[in-house]
Amino acid sequence: MLKYHPFVRYPKYFGILLALFSLWALKDLPNLSFSRNLESLLSVDAHQYQSYEKLKGLLDDQEVWVLTMETPDGLFTPQGITALHEVSERLASHEEVIDIKSLTHSVRPIRQGFSLEMVPMASIDQLEPKALQALKTYALSNPLMRQVMVSKNGKDALITLTLDHRKARKGASLDLRKLQQELAPWTAQGFVFRYLGLALAAEEMKRSLARDLGIMLPMLSFWILGLLIWFKPNLRFLIYLCLQTLFTTSLGVLWFGQQEAGLSVETFLLLPIWAVIQWMALLHIVAACDQASKEGAPHPVALGIQRIFVPSMLVCLTTMAGFLSLRSSDLRWVQEAGSMGCIGVWMIYLATFGPGLAWLSILYTQDSRQGPAEQCKALPLLPRLSLYLGMERRRTLLTLGFGSLIGLTGLGHWVIDIDIKAFLARHMETRKALEYFDSVYGGANLAQLTIDTGSAGGIQDRVFLERLWELTATINQHSEVTAAYSYPQIIAIMNEAWEGSEKGSLKLPESDFLLASFSSLLNAKGFPFMEALKDPEARETYLLIRTADQPTKDYVALIEQMKDLAHSSLPNHCLISAEDALDSIKMADARISRSIYDSMIGCAFMLFFLLATLWRSPWLAGTVVVTNGLFILVVIGSSTWLGIPINSLSCFLGAVAFGIAIDDGIHLTGYFRQLLKEQVPSQTAIKKAVQAKWRPMLFTSLLLAGTFLSTALIASIPVVQLFAWLGMACFLAGLAVNLWIVPALLSEWWGRQKKEST
Repeated sequence: MLKYHPFVRYPKYFGILLALFSLWALKDLPNLSFSRNLESLLSVDAHQYQSYEKLKGLLDDQEVWVLTMETPDGLFTPQGITALHEVSERLASHEEVIDIKSLTHSVRPIRQGFSLEMVPMASIDQLEPKALQALKTYALSNPLMRQVMVSKNGKDALITLTLDHRKARKGASLDLRKLQQELAPWTAQGFVFRYLGLALAAEEMKRSLARDLGIMLPMLSFWILGLLIWFKPNLRFLIYLCLQTLFTTSLGVLWFGQQEAGLSVETFLLLPIWAVIQWMALLHIVAACDQASKEGAPHPVALGIQRIFVPSMLVCLTTMAGFLSLRSSDLRWVQEAGSMGCIGVWMIYLATFGPGLAWLSILYTQDSRQGPAEQCKALPLLPRLSLYLGMERRRTLLTLGFGSLIGLTGLGHWVIDIDIKAFLARHMETRKALEYFDSVYGGANLAQLTIDTGSAGGIQDRVFLERLWELTATINQHSEVTAAYSYPQIIAIMNEAWEGSEKGSLKLPESDFLLASFSSLLNAKGFPFMEALKDPEARETYLLIRTADQPTKDYVALIEQMKDLAHSSLPNHCLISAEDALDSIKMADARISRSIYDSMIGCAFMLFFLLATLWRSPWLAGTVVVTNGLFILVVIGSSTWLGIPINSLSCFLGAVAFGIAIDDGIHLTGYFRQLLKEQVPSQTAIKKAVQAKWRPMLFTSLLLAGTFLSTALIASIPVVQLFAWLGMACFLAGLAVNLWIVPALLSEWWGRQKKEST
């Protein structure tokens, strides 16, 4: 097979060329950067991300950044109002800022004779105690200002910036660091600022990922170096691994250099997986060459490659199948990660069994301590334990059945809960701002109930408005509801202004003429909350219910309760829908469940078809696929018993871990089949297969577990930590399966085959 391989025939020339190529390609490594586009990840949180969009609509913004300013002595003081005005003016001076809204940069209606005029909400020219007290009373009693523009404790104010869409997404000149520098003079006076915005979160995420990677790479390098020295304490072996890794990395740099968007978060998850797949392939190649050397082969590299090539190609195909199965997911970012993972695996094996053989031919040397293998040679503890447990077939089958029961019952009780904050590191300003916003402003979850009156202008009907006003007041009294917003509140605000802000005037007008006049005036003036609370034809109105952050199950139950309350309170002809509030959440949960099932089942069928076709034995293929698949489900299913919620990364983990964990079983079973073809007795073949493969299986599993452990310990993003912990558990379970369950079932199967033949 290697006779005409150019990299084997002329290894030195190609080895030098490959080294020079790698150094040339790696010059672009410092230019790589992480992508700032996080919407594909954050959008998986159906109710919170949708609430974020609703909040922007409530503030009449398209691309919005939200700043909350905490004052040291209270907002409604001369110092507080002046600082809010100055900060708003400073931020409004940036070219990216299209519009700004704050207490000092908004308007409210007041009566001027027989008309209503819009005047500034707060002015730095009116800082007398009486004026400030009146402003405080108005702001904290107004349902569309309290906890929207000011906090209910009167110490915090919101500033919302509308930015040019393209400049905001690209970061332009206004980013988190510049915001902090701009606001430093007020920070020194005791004001505290917190920041919310998708572009700001993306900038923080980018820095967080770069920091994690900077810590992870040295730690992983020491861990891997120690394992490799333990596996084969040979300097030439280490040089071979480094050169091969360098070459594969250079190919990756060239590939990523063509991606305009940069390295995404899913790429960050793939980096340790790709690295371990590379080292797994190299360790199995070197182990095959060492085994050939033990057997006294004159050309151990040629014999080792000949033996390992077919199993390695099977491993390549099965790993790619695991990634390809992610294409069946309903989540776009999981589909993209599947495609990228598949391409990366193909590049790794192409580089390893292509140009990489040049370095293997140059650097591989036989270990002088190795001699011809003896069949009766005592085995180390781990393979002896593997063979002993393999003989305990009844216990093996009981363990397999018990593990399957745990996993499958757990799958039926999993809890799907996706939280935007889980994608943000705990030290990130955006996460701190979200948590502060949740505690001070009552959260940003906005559920929409759509109320259809059945006719254009139907929401102007007095009976309907009075019922909706009472319903809004009832919902506002609910302990789990922060606030409720509805169209009658705008009418009531206009009536309060008309009556001169007298006590008790925040209500619907008693006159039908005033009611119609207020509606016409609101439509003519384009009041900012109108679009968020009704449609242009005045046929539908939207009841927005605001809640604090809570688990998805509780959130859905609360909205169902509010929907039932609306049905009982409003006129019978009204149609009430909670599509945006409930259906999208249930669909998101269903998408997660469906993605996990589809990717796992798709991966299992693809692996089974490949192995059954190439091994020409459905039973052997089923043994490897079913045992590994069941114990991956055991890990994921057991997580539900531990209270770990399922999220979008779970469907990514299941198929990928399945495709990688099965690799050791393929190598073991492939070598076992090869020995049987050489007429080696079955029990001896199992022993020799375990003896030949236990070291690479152990070390590759330790590589996987160590890599994911370091990721779990270092990564600052909670969902990445959870992904890494579950991944480590999957790969350790895979090692136990392939060193215990698979040999036991192979022994059982071959023993029955021999009995039937005799």
